[in-house]
Amino acid sequence: MAACVAVGVVLGIVGDDYFHTSPMLMVVGLVLGVASAVFATVAQIKRYL
Repeated sequence: MAACVAVGVVLGIVGDDYFHTSPMLMVVGLVLGVASAVFATVAQIKRYL
């Protein structure tokens, strides 16, 4: 789950450096990483319900 957030943030930072849009893409990457982590957690929990 932490990898989802880490990948989103890292890709956001790389995108910010490339496009010179500092903190915008990092925040977008963070939000998308958290959303994917929540989705993965819910999918794992549903298997046991």
